[in-house]
Amino acid sequence: ALGLAEPIKIMECFDISNVSSNHIVASMVRFVNGKPDNKGYRRYRIKTVQGQDDFASMAEVVRRRYSRILLENQSHVDEGSQEAPLEALRRLAKEGKSPLHLPDLVIVDGGKGQLSMAVKELARLGLHDLPVIGLAKQREEIFRPGESDPLLLDHSTGALKLLQRIRDEAHRFANNYNE
Repeated sequence: ALGLAEPIKIMECFDISNVSSNHIVASMVRFVNGKPDNKGYRRYRIKTVQGQDDFASMAEVVRRRYSRILLENQSHVDEGSQEAPLEALRRLAKEGKSPLHLPDLVIVDGGKGQLSMAVKELARLGLHDLPVIGLAKQREEIFRPGESDPLLLDHSTGALKLLQRIRDEAHRFANNYNE
């Protein structure tokens, strides 16, 4: 449905949770082969955003997550290499040399605004080809970069149910941070 060249094995989903204007947190959950990878879950305290700004908060956590993966893999990438960061990280993962693997799909909880911020941050990190979508809760619309109209999957499809499950798990995990 997303038109990706490769099957999706690893998905990471981000959610922002506002407890109050001064306590904003985020979560990232990781699913591998359609199942939760609990040891791959991460929580983040929003550090650089003042007030409730879900767009800027999403940008911060996406930047922190994927800059960390780039940093962790930096010692394994040849300095003179002409490979794009995404290609290098995919190659390292296949060779078993990558301590942290990129997902095959990044999902942000939200619509066009959250997606736009995630896309900008990934581009800044040189990961502009990393597949990313936004999943808006109200009508379960799937937003894709460069597409003005959302993708609407039938509510009975396994694909949508899996996306809902990972999004709901990210939401649950973010809310549990505040307990």
